[in-house]
Amino acid sequence: MSLIKKTLFVLSAVVMATASAHAATTFTSRLSGLSEIPTPNNSAGTGVATAAFFNANNSIRLTGSFQNLTGLSLLGHLHCCSTRAANGAQAIDFSENPGFQLGVRSGSFDLTYDLLDAATYTAAFLAASGGTALGARNRLFSNFNNELGYFNIHSTVFRGGELRGQLVGIPEPAAWGMMIVGFGFIGGAMRRRNQIVRVTYA
Repeated sequence: MSLIKKTLFVLSAVVMATASAHAATTFTSRLSGLSEIPTPNNSAGTGVATAAFFNANNSIRLTGSFQNLTGLSLLGHLHCCSTRAANGAQAIDFSENPGFQLGVRSGSFDLTYDLLDAATYTAAFLAASGGTALGARNRLFSNFNNELGYFNIHSTVFRGGELRGQLVGIPEPAAWGMMIVGFGFIGGAMRRRNQIVRVTYA
């Protein structure tokens, strides 16, 4: 086995070992006023947000930042279960969490919730998910895997929502490790193909 292949295998093993220790399924979004439904707005505000599901301890970590809101931050929600062209139910209301900054035009948040605690979810979302935290957890995860969730940041000017961003999945570290190995094998095969011995007859 070539040194390159050995290096790729080692790198992949390290990545996958790290992934197993910190396994999370992560979804990310870009927040903008133009994504608001049914009425997009011309807010100069922008932001990013992620939702990471940790299956080992059934928790979800919500992180994000926003800047240049037209109004002051008023509410923050994680929504499910709808496409980019529709509004969905509030699944988690993080407005009253001390980690979410209210009354600011620029801020950030880093919040962790227990997915098996009924108090994590809004009453309406819990009821629509069979009335149990496990049902709500499974519904949330299933819909996010189909890109049917989004963040919404509300402000004092745009009370219906100033910034919205649909969540899309990003590859797990283990997946990146396997991709690296795959690229290595493809590169090796192409290299061997180009090393064909040419025989010349007199």
